[in-house]
Amino acid sequence: MHVNITESYLAQYGGVAAGRPDLHPVTGAQRRFLTMRRLAVGTAPIVVPLYFEFPRGTVDPARLEEAAACLAARHPALRMRFDTAAPVPVQRLAEPEGHVRRLAARAGESTADALRRALLAWASEGPVLRLLLATSDDRPDHETLAVVVDHAACDEQSLGLITDGLTRAYRDRTSAREARAGAGRRAVEEYRDAVERQLAVERAASVPRDLDYWAGRFAGPGPIGPAGPPEGARPTGASRPAAPVPAEIIDPTGMVTHRRPLPADGARTGLFPALLSAVAAAVAPLPSSVAKRQGRNPLIGYPWGGRPLGAAPVLGCFLNTVLFTTAAPGDLDEACDRWWDDIDHADTPVDEVVRAARRGGSGWSGTVDALLTLEDTTRRPPLELGGVEGVETHLRGPALQSPVAVSVSQSRRDLLVRMGWNRHQLDDQEVRSAFDTLCTTLDGHLGPAPDRTDPTAFLR
Repeated sequence: MHVNITESYLAQYGGVAAGRPDLHPVTGAQRRFLTMRRLAVGTAPIVVPLYFEFPRGTVDPARLEEAAACLAARHPALRMRFDTAAPVPVQRLAEPEGHVRRLAARAGESTADALRRALLAWASEGPVLRLLLATSDDRPDHETLAVVVDHAACDEQSLGLITDGLTRAYRDRTSAREARAGAGRRAVEEYRDAVERQLAVERAASVPRDLDYWAGRFAGPGPIGPAGPPEGARPTGASRPAAPVPAEIIDPTGMVTHRRPLPADGARTGLFPALLSAVAAAVAPLPSSVAKRQGRNPLIGYPWGGRPLGAAPVLGCFLNTVLFTTAAPGDLDEACDRWWDDIDHADTPVDEVVRAARRGGSGWSGTVDALLTLEDTTRRPPLELGGVEGVETHLRGPALQSPVAVSVSQSRRDLLVRMGWNRHQLDDQEVRSAFDTLCTTLDGHLGPAPDRTDPTAFLR
């Protein structure tokens, strides 16, 4: 008899949370993040950074810290501390807190290097929202503000609430005490209600109909690699390097970019399968990839979801990792058909998908070969501090959750495609070739882009 993972978690949570109003349940995505941390002791948590450049001297750190505390007072997700209670994953409500830290680059270090160093040292204890203000001698007239959120407390919808909330609190000079008095108990109740609704959705999507679909999905496209981490492990962790890390690799993350015009029909439902198809075409031939070594088709993970029906528009982590694989990389029609079928079952927690695949005999370890994210930046208000709108910039991250990560930012006019890779696992030259395949395939799906960025140009 199948034991529903969500039902099992709720039963365990009920046993430890009785009489503890400060404890809240976690969503399925949060549970996977916390499981991954337990499995990867000593590694930094997965965080979501946004980077904004301001003229030097624009930002008042004390005023910004109060604005961050105000935002946390209004949004309980930013007051939560992730914990385990014998040993059930839970969220513990704490006092609102603002955290702003100044970073000065070391000799010969760029602003981007200083920020990467700080993110590598991120500790899971403490506030989930932290602000880093970095300066360096290479750009003396500018400062870069990193708005960084623990991914276990944040999804795409949350980013707009954060930039808008910081802008308003900084402009109005609202204190955390005032914000908390205005939000009060209702904000906490709305957040708990949203989490409980999300868990109800995940429980309802863990029935035989959905599990049989996913078991069949992975039985068709080809062999899946040998079993790896235990059941329940977060599916997006990177696999071990196939060979010793070359001594000359100092920066473990590479990144290239491509900016192209937005097609006339820029609807997400048209863009996303085109991107999935292009990423599959790029990753499939990588000679040193895990998929290639195991003789199987690549697996692409992507976040999908939003607030459950009837929930308030709260800040938090309400998403699922959905998995895409295809036997015909680059075939848009086939990608569309598979993707639309998958979306009908997208609420099934990925932990259940792993179990279903294993029961079907695949032995899949739960890891993915690439991650794809698509963010519509037109839905996110800009960050404005002191009457100055920050200029958003993109920096290479300190680490990746998978061998390859493709991040796409959609504006009103164009798409910015960024492809990062783990240089411990993949060769720079072969990834640049894969990126060219991605761009060519995407141009074939959406129409040619006249001003393609040189794919050898790295982000700083």
